[in-house]
Amino acid sequence: MARDLCVPSSQRAAFRAALSELESRGELVRGKKARYWLPDNRNAGDLIRGRIQMSNDRKRRSALFLPEHPDGHSVFRNMDRPRLFVPARFTSTALDGDTVDVELQYGASPRHRGWQHDDPGYPQARVVEVVERSGRPIVGIYHGKGVRATVAPEEGRLPGSFRLMSILPQAKPGDIVVASFAGWNEVHLPPMAKMVKVLGREDAPGVDILKVIHRHGLPLEFPDVVLSEAEMIDEVVPEEEISRREDWRERQVFTIDPEDAKDFDDAICVTEKRDGGWELAVHIADVSHYVKPGSALDAEAKKRGNSVYLADRVIPMLPERLSNGVCSLKPHVERLTHAAILDFDARGKLTASRFVSAVIRSRHRYTYEQAYEQMMLNDEEVESISDENERSLTLHLKQAWGLASMLRRRRFKNGALDLDMTEIRVVLDEKGRAVDVKKSVYDESHQLIEEFMLAANEAVAFVTKNAPAPSIYRVHDDPDPGKLEEFADLARSFGHRVGDVTHRPELQNLLSGIRGSVEEHSVKVSLLRSLRRAEYSTDPTGHYGLAKSNYTHFTSPIRRYADLVVHRV
Repeated sequence: MARDLCVPSSQRAAFRAALSELESRGELVRGKKARYWLPDNRNAGDLIRGRIQMSNDRKRRSALFLPEHPDGHSVFRNMDRPRLFVPARFTSTALDGDTVDVELQYGASPRHRGWQHDDPGYPQARVVEVVERSGRPIVGIYHGKGVRATVAPEEGRLPGSFRLMSILPQAKPGDIVVASFAGWNEVHLPPMAKMVKVLGREDAPGVDILKVIHRHGLPLEFPDVVLSEAEMIDEVVPEEEISRREDWRERQVFTIDPEDAKDFDDAICVTEKRDGGWELAVHIADVSHYVKPGSALDAEAKKRGNSVYLADRVIPMLPERLSNGVCSLKPHVERLTHAAILDFDARGKLTASRFVSAVIRSRHRYTYEQAYEQMMLNDEEVESISDENERSLTLHLKQAWGLASMLRRRRFKNGALDLDMTEIRVVLDEKGRAVDVKKSVYDESHQLIEEFMLAANEAVAFVTKNAPAPSIYRVHDDPDPGKLEEFADLARSFGHRVGDVTHRPELQNLLSGIRGSVEEHSVKVSLLRSLRRAEYSTDPTGHYGLAKSNYTHFTSPIRRYADLVVHRV
């Protein structure tokens, strides 16, 4: 090529560099024996844009196409979940998560697990063009050296091998590495990648967690501009701000959280009234006071979406100065909150609600284990507590459970499903090796907090639903009857008598009947897979699993961006 193009020998190195640059940008394709050609840019008639989701079975190489705007195409009109099957021969050079343009193909019915259309005229999709790459990191095992160097991803949704265009000097064959996508222009050639990070040997402590972090592109650090904004926030609440808020500093407000938690989103205060009713105050950290729309803090929180909890670390949505500092409802310091003040009658029915900006000074920080221990004390044991403050808080805990247990009974009477399961937590040593597992029993202390958070979320959803401003809701649609019947068959295989599970009381009876059995976990997991996934929506259509017509997420703004949006509403 250099000779035919009359490139002088002094410029051959620059010529080769230019070819490599064109190849990495996808403007040239390099084949065997260093032959180059232009990529095949095909056009089609009516194209539909969307995202491609590859099968987890690498040998199958088939995919699903998820349209960006299903309402704009009649082919998706009657689909409950708008999508099209993409046979392996039609996936072209698309990778999982890429944005693509497809055209419709009509032919044989797709033979794909989970695909239920039997009409041979049902449309399939053919990828015409990859519009935008997902940019997902490639995590896998480094093999070979030099021009034969490859990275083999562990994830089945990606091709089995990527040719490495560049290699870090410290990398050794067999290392787990992270690579960035560099190009793939012809199906018959392997995709290309550039090595960007070496994680270490596969069996080295902590590498398994790092694989998860990099595979999902989780950010380990905050940008400097975000940290600078966080540092400018004073942890001491000014008197001017306190004067504008409802003062709860002298009330018996406290928190209950996991033992290793540092980001305390919520605090509670329960008061029994003379008429037998109750006042419940659910105080939630006022993150919206510190994280303003348009700020760098807000942009980063929106990008992250939520905090991520892993076995050896937390990747927070907000910088530590906020998440574990000024926003966290730590004991004995002044903190700003949004509070839902809910009144219940003696039967646990909500009679009134109001929402205020408040300031609190938490009296105590309980772990779930500590709270449960205090809640289980009998009257004589409570009276024997010598410390007056501890005795008062213990009485408050027991009083709070009186209301929470009543709310819980009402919720299940209204049709809520009992899908609570034992949580298993892995204990790591200082080197990151698993040394133990702990079982977290879902006891009364967990149930107390759950019921109060559910009550606050429901009350907030009711108010925003009837307000002029739009908001976000947590919705859970009714399940597909066919999938429920498949679940019923599985439950029968364990020897349980199962009625018509499309009727909520029958589901509740089944869940009650398996409580404490060996198969309880398996049956509940199977039921969860039979139900639709809960999701966020601007349309408050209700929550099937909780049996609530109004529901949102309000109680965790430190770790969920959706809750922060609801606070602003």
